[in-house]
Amino acid sequence: MNPDDITQDPPKSPPSDRPRHKHKWLFEGPGSPRLRLLRPRFVTWVSVIALVGVLGGLWVGGGAQARARTRVFRGAVEADLTRLDPIQDAYFSERGRFASLDELGTRYISSQGVRVRIHRADSTGWTASAWHLLTSRICTLTVARRAALHPEPQGGKIICR
Repeated sequence: MNPDDITQDPPKSPPSDRPRHKHKWLFEGPGSPRLRLLRPRFVTWVSVIALVGVLGGLWVGGGAQARARTRVFRGAVEADLTRLDPIQDAYFSERGRFASLDELGTRYISSQGVRVRIHRADSTGWTASAWHLLTSRICTLTVARRAALHPEPQGGKIICR
């Protein structure tokens, strides 16, 4: 092309077998710089979206499982405190007072993972608390005996916090 001759048309390129697209920059070929930049971003975004979906599913499903586990553990704790009540009654009928955990010995063994502590045990009543090692809930049971009004021990209500 002669720089002095402005009216001359530029030479035509031979027709290609590639389809013509409106967004030619996207389809420049497998080694184009534009595609090399787009591929890692696309893979990163797809990875992030997949990770968010998986973590969201675990969060939703994990919460329900955690609540179910907490209910099971709380049931075990309440059952252990309920089992302690008749054992304390039997000890009271033999000795005239309630027993500490050491005095009960092998009469009372708590469930697996449940820890029980008797805070107070005397002739007027007893207080015990129990918890499971895998939860933060503590349940308490207090049983009082008033000799003048009720010669038999009056069972308390289990309170969990």
